[in-house]
Amino acid sequence: MKRILLFTALMGFACMPLMAAGPMSILGKVQRKGQEQAVANNLKQLATMLIMYAGDHNNRLPAAAGAAGLAELRPYGASDKLLIVPYDYVSKAANGDKLTEANTSYAYLGNAVGELNKIRKPSVIPLIIEKTSLKEGGDVQIAFCDGHVALKKFGPTTVAGVVKTLMKESGSEKDPVWQKLIEAAAALDAKK
Repeated sequence: MKRILLFTALMGFACMPLMAAGPMSILGKVQRKGQEQAVANNLKQLATMLIMYAGDHNNRLPAAAGAAGLAELRPYGASDKLLIVPYDYVSKAANGDKLTEANTSYAYLGNAVGELNKIRKPSVIPLIIEKTSLKEGGDVQIAFCDGHVALKKFGPTTVAGVVKTLMKESGSEKDPVWQKLIEAAAALDAKK
């Protein structure tokens, strides 16, 4: 009888890590979903700030590329914390200093877009691309010129790779803004 109790107790202790692993993986998935929602919210806020900026500047977006363009949004409420995604362990907050590509998790492409009111299909033209997940080959969130945010699945790629894929998906490859976007994206990729 003692052997049976001992065996049962040992089996119980041996199974505990396995039973705990199930809820832990679920918690990890819930945490990742929460972080992705935070990124979507950040992108929506940044897109709204860019639209407000354009409204104050004759429909023109910030002319500087990348982080310098996003720095133009500081007067509109773009904090350093807003510019880094929760799962970016590489970028460091600027803490009020000059904003650089190392201080943000996003690739700003609005400089290639120019004037918002001249975009033919604002719902397919990217404005800001989350660059953190590009390395991981995961889901990448993108803010578009009309202000909406979409989650897209890409393999490991670059900002220019994302723009080229979006161009093919859009069905508007002949729109001249795409070439400007690809050039701007390639320039940001070269700064890495």
